[in-house]
Amino acid sequence: MPTIVPIVEGDGEVLALPSLLYGILSQRQERYDVLIAQGRNRVVNARGRSKLLKDFEKFLGHAQNKPDCDAVLVILDADEDCPVSLANELIERCANAGINCPVQIVCAHHEYESWFLASWDTIKVEAGLPDTVGPLEPVDDVTNPKGWIKELMPKDQSYKETSHQAPYTRAINLDLAHQNSRSFQRLCHALEQLVGAIDEASTP
Repeated sequence: MPTIVPIVEGDGEVLALPSLLYGILSQRQERYDVLIAQGRNRVVNARGRSKLLKDFEKFLGHAQNKPDCDAVLVILDADEDCPVSLANELIERCANAGINCPVQIVCAHHEYESWFLASWDTIKVEAGLPDTVGPLEPVDDVTNPKGWIKELMPKDQSYKETSHQAPYTRAINLDLAHQNSRSFQRLCHALEQLVGAIDEASTP
């Protein structure tokens, strides 16, 4: 089956992202015939946003050279940048990188953790927080989602990407996240575009 290879910023996303993408493919697109590369040897880990931006073309090459790579999906935090502008800049760099498979760029609004806030009703259950605890602002207005989550967690716990991103990601309600986050909508659309490009390439 065709395979999409993700490029991510760090270890937490290596563990978390494939399950999210599989959920989107199955629940929102009813596609069960596309694989998502999984594991430390298959997902391209840039080990930091600055490294990903600096050596973007190199990481694209790594992804394309993974076994059975049919498409590449780049996920990174927008931080203080405009997600659309940053994605467009990286798309331009793709055009000059000599990549011969479809590539899509998704910039989480501020941080990956913004998608947790977009499904906070389910995430707070996973985190063991009271029903009364939750974001008081629209998701896209929270400029430091990771810090917000750290402040809400019980005093005897500390949020860590490698410990919490995977279980929190599995707890995301995809419909809630899609409703509350524009960048999550973009993630769903990017995945749909990649699958469409794969389908087109396989058509005789």
